[in-house]
Amino acid sequence: MKKRILSLAITLALIFTLIPYYPATTAAVYYDIQVLQQEYGHINGFYQGVATFRRDDKFGVINKTGKEVVPPIYDLALTNDVFHLHERDDVILVELDGKRGLIDFTGKEVLSPVYYTKGEGYVIGGIYATGVFYKAEDFDSDKEYSMPIYDFIDVSIEGMAAVRVGGTADQWGRVLGGKWGFIDKTGKEIIPLIYDEVSYFSDGLARVRIIGEGTGFIDRTGKLVIPLIYSHASVFSGDMAIVSDNSGTFYIDKDGNKLASVDSKYTVDYWNDNNYSEGIALTHDNGKYGFIDSMGKDVIPPTYDAIFPFADGLAKVRFGGKHGFIDKTGKEIVPPKYDFVGDFSNGIATIRLDGKWGCIDNTGKEIVPPTHVFTVLFSEGFAQVNIGGKYGFIDLTGKEIIPPVYDLAWQFSEGLAAVRKGEKWGYIDPTGKEVIPIAFEHATSFSDGVAAVKLDGKWAILTLSDAPTEATAPNLDSADTWAHIHITEAIDKGFLPVSLQGIYKNAITRSEFVTLAMSWLRYHTGLTVAQLVEKYAVAPDRTFTDTTDPVIIAAAQLDITAGIGGGQFGVNTQFNREQAAMMLMKVHIILNKAGGNFNTINPPDFGFADILHAGEGIRIAVNFVGNYEVMSGSGSNFNPKETFSRQHSITVFNNIDRRESR
Repeated sequence: MKKRILSLAITLALIFTLIPYYPATTAAVYYDIQVLQQEYGHINGFYQGVATFRRDDKFGVINKTGKEVVPPIYDLALTNDVFHLHERDDVILVELDGKRGLIDFTGKEVLSPVYYTKGEGYVIGGIYATGVFYKAEDFDSDKEYSMPIYDFIDVSIEGMAAVRVGGTADQWGRVLGGKWGFIDKTGKEIIPLIYDEVSYFSDGLARVRIIGEGTGFIDRTGKLVIPLIYSHASVFSGDMAIVSDNSGTFYIDKDGNKLASVDSKYTVDYWNDNNYSEGIALTHDNGKYGFIDSMGKDVIPPTYDAIFPFADGLAKVRFGGKHGFIDKTGKEIVPPKYDFVGDFSNGIATIRLDGKWGCIDNTGKEIVPPTHVFTVLFSEGFAQVNIGGKYGFIDLTGKEIIPPVYDLAWQFSEGLAAVRKGEKWGYIDPTGKEVIPIAFEHATSFSDGVAAVKLDGKWAILTLSDAPTEATAPNLDSADTWAHIHITEAIDKGFLPVSLQGIYKNAITRSEFVTLAMSWLRYHTGLTVAQLVEKYAVAPDRTFTDTTDPVIIAAAQLDITAGIGGGQFGVNTQFNREQAAMMLMKVHIILNKAGGNFNTINPPDFGFADILHAGEGIRIAVNFVGNYEVMSGSGSNFNPKETFSRQHSITVFNNIDRRESR
C-alpha cells in the first residue's frame, strides 16, 4: 500500500510537523518538510549540519533538526561556506558590537569577540583571518593603522598560524618591525615570537629570518633544522627549496644539502611563496618571467609578463594583457588570448572574452564558447547559464541539458538544484524534472541532506530521505467527501502541485488548471516540460501578452490552450466545464502521441441534451470526456458553463489515470 502524506496547507498551523512529499520521477526524491515554530527573518544555507539565521536583526545558529543551538544574540554570524575556514569546519565567525570572534557549533567561544577588523576580515584556514584582528582598546577607526594583537596570515596549510606582536603596516599590508611566531588552532603559542619574518609551514618546515643573522628553516616544534645562513630562501615544495648565499643560488634538500646550482643570470622570485611548484621554480629577468627546473636549467625562458603557479600540470600566463596556459615544457596549451582565465578544476577552467564567459578543457578546447553573461561554474558536472535573462544548465561538453526557462538557479548540490520561476522556488534533478514542487518563497541549496525553504511566510527545513516514511492522510476538510479518494491518490502519485493542495471547493483558474494538466502530463509521460515541447509542440511560436510563465507557454505551444483571445491567456480567469473538456481532450491528444490509445477525432455522441447546438469543437470535446468516463453530467445535461472547481479538476485527471491504467 502506498504511503500517504500531509497536505502542506495544514502544516502552516502546525508546530514541527513532518510532511513527506513524493514526486513521481524515474529516480524518486523523498523528503520531509519540517515547519519551524519560531519566526525567522531569514535562514541561510546549511553547512556541516548547521545554518545561521536572523531574527529581529540578530543572528543565531540552528541545526538540521530545527533546534536553535545558538540564540540570536550576534550582529553577524557566518559559517564556513561563506568564509572558507578550510581546516576548521567547526567554527562560525560572529560579530558583536562591531567586534569579531569565533564560536563552535554549540555556541562555545573559540575566540572571544573582542577584536575589531578592518576590511572584510575573511577567516581562512584555522580560526583566524587574512585581514587584521585588533584589540578593542587599541582600535581607532580614524587611524590608518592600529596596533594589532596579532596579524594572522595563511593558516590554511598544515594548520599553524603565523602571528605578530608589535610593528606597523601600511595600507597595502606591508609589515615594518614587530616579531613573529606561531600559534596552533586553539590559539596556544607553539613557537615564540622571536623572528623578523616567517612564511607558512610547507612540507613540515617554515622559512624564518632574523635581521643581521640570516634566513633558515624551523620545524613544527620550533627547532631550527636549517641554520640562519642564507640571504634569501623560498619555501619548501617537493622536499626542495631554492636559497642564496655568498656562493650563489642553488637548491637544497630538507637536510640543507646542496643539490643543484641556478644560473646566475636569473633572479629567483623568493618572496612569492608560490614560486616553486611541481618541480620548477619561477624566475624573472628584465620584468619578464620564466621557469627553471630542479637542476637549475632553463625550462621556460623569461618571456611572459606574469606566470602563476602550476596546478594540474598547467600554469596561467599573461602576455600583452591576455591570458592563457602553458605546460611544464613551456608549450602554450592555451595561447594568451583571453581577458581572464580561472584555475582548472576537474579539467575545466572558466574564460572571459569581451565581457562574456565560457569554459575550456585542459586541451584548450572551448567546451562552452564565451557567450554567456555570467561566470560559468560547474558543480556536480553541470553549470547554470544565463541566456536571454533566463537560467538553464549545460553539461561538461557544453551541451544544453536543461533549457533556460528559470528566472534564477543555484548550482547543483547533492543531485538537486534550487530554481525559481516568477517568485516561487523549487528543485530540479539533473534531467530537469521538477522533483520538489516550485511552491516556495525562498530555497537554499542542499547540504548534508537538508535545505532551508520558506512557504507562505513560514520557514521550514527540507530533509532528504532514502525512502517514504509513514504519515497521516492529507487534510481533506476543504473538499467534498466524493473527492477525498481522488485528492489522496493524486497526492500519492505525485502529480498534484503543492500550490493546489487545499481550498479544494474553490473555483479553479485557467493558470491553475494548465499547471495541473502539465504536471499530470509530466507524471504520466516521464518527460520534462521542455522535452514535451521538443517532442510534441504544434505551435512553437505561440506566446501571450499577459504571462511569461514557461509552463503556460509550453501548454500553449502543445496546443493544450490557445488563450482567451487578443493574445491573452487569462491567467486568473475562472474556468468552466466546457473549457475543461476541451483542454482534457487536447491533453489526451498529447497522451496519444506518447503511446495512449484514445479516439479524439470523432467520438460517438454521448447524448448530453445541452450541447446539441454547441460548436463542433465543444461537442467533440464533451462527447470525448463523456464516452471515456473522464467527466459526467447531471441527468441528461453536461452543464457546459458551470464553474469548475479544484476538486473537480483533480478528480478528472485522476480518472484519466485510472482509465489509462486499465
